[in-house]
Amino acid sequence: MNKRIFPISKNCYIIYTGQSSSDEKSFLRIGSNGSIDKDIQRHIGYIVIPDATKVDYPAEINDIKYMEKGKIRYICNKENQEKLFKKLEESGVNESDIFHKDLSKDLDNISRIDNKKHFFTVFYENKNVKIVSDDEVFFELFDSTTEGEDFVEQEKRLRNFIDTLEKLKIENTDKKIFTGIKTYSTNKDIENKKCSFFLLQEKSYIPLNPRMFRVVRTSELKARFICNSSVRFNIGKEIKLAVVIDGREDCVCKGMIDSGEVIESQVLYSYSFDVKFKSIEDMSKVLSIYSILLTRVAR
Repeated sequence: MNKRIFPISKNCYIIYTGQSSSDEKSFLRIGSNGSIDKDIQRHIGYIVIPDATKVDYPAEINDIKYMEKGKIRYICNKENQEKLFKKLEESGVNESDIFHKDLSKDLDNISRIDNKKHFFTVFYENKNVKIVSDDEVFFELFDSTTEGEDFVEQEKRLRNFIDTLEKLKIENTDKKIFTGIKTYSTNKDIENKKCSFFLLQEKSYIPLNPRMFRVVRTSELKARFICNSSVRFNIGKEIKLAVVIDGREDCVCKGMIDSGEVIESQVLYSYSFDVKFKSIEDMSKVLSIYSILLTRVAR
């Protein structure tokens, strides 16, 4: 079974759909068991309902109890949504607390998760559900089985992974980092512009978003980046850092990934690399953007 999948009971799967520690509520749930821990509930972004007539509603109500009100988001077709919401409301759930994510208008059985490029769910008339990542089906409801699974161990693995994601967010938004970087960030012209970073290596690329990376200036024209991502990069090969300002590529800095670490097998990896800037202006620009991004999320 794919390591993104956490079967925590006979009929309940928690699935990680995130790309890095920058993602919020990056888990999806299929099925319920009525006793999902409140901290796990708070990290669930979507609930997939293949068949509203087979939902255990008392268990479902307990499993959404600690989710953020108004953002309890269900993925299902219109027919299932009407049955589901009616039953939930009859059981005392406030209509304003629940939200239905529409399926694609172009393809009625597909729903993208948070508009992410890499993940989407596919619904079938026979109530089967598939979850696709990078054009590969990694979960199919009808083919999945929890037989032989140690549910206690799987929930422990899930809790540990959630704790790891939270720890990474804290490490990457520590105010001590901000204090050190702010000293070097002097470019004020970009404060009101839309700025972003992208990491590229051959055909692989990721956006570098706040909470998934940190930067330490190591010399006059060098800085060390440490990031995490579900995308695999090659250690010992060149990496490119692209700076995009107002939708246009502004500059590209080069480096090489010199170390990597498995955070969660088949799911999340950590990478470290040094970037050498061509000029003081490029360095100032990158650190200024990083400072701005960090200011918005620093703890």
